[in-house]
Amino acid sequence: MGVNSNIYLPNDVRVRDVADVIGILAGLKPYKRHFGGGSDGWSCGVDGVEIKTTTSPEMVEIIIRGDLVDGETVHFVHYFFENGNYRFLYPKATPFWIAIGKRLCKFFGGKIDYADCDAGGINATWKKPRKSNCPEDGRVWYNFEQAKLDLKPITKKDIIEANKWAGYKIEDYPELQINA
Repeated sequence: MGVNSNIYLPNDVRVRDVADVIGILAGLKPYKRHFGGGSDGWSCGVDGVEIKTTTSPEMVEIIIRGDLVDGETVHFVHYFFENGNYRFLYPKATPFWIAIGKRLCKFFGGKIDYADCDAGGINATWKKPRKSNCPEDGRVWYNFEQAKLDLKPITKKDIIEANKWAGYKIEDYPELQINA
């Protein structure tokens, strides 16, 4: 059995937004995606992000592909819809995913257990920074979409810092382009 991080996000997050934020934090470039048909509306777009259904109706897989901050070209994580009062992500307890998880929780609100094999349980908690993580339209929609556009990727420094909590250490993966 492996060591995983448990990332809990509020129930009002949309999987598309979570996937986009993961992509941006991992180093994919966000942009304004304009609606067609003569509308001046837009949303945050992130190429290289894919959401795939699985054989479990309670879960999807989020896949990110591109030139990522850790030197990899692809990562994936399972996203669970049914987990009590939270949405739930369950990635390997690597420094990359711990750094991503911390920033996801900061953006949406939530909590993280860095490595599920330790006796410590939840390691960090963030309050929800806005009333709703799923605005429908108007100024709150654009403010939310702009907040995604304004996100900066995690850094190698963030990944190195997360190494102290990881179940899988940087030094165990010499092919990564990160020096601890």
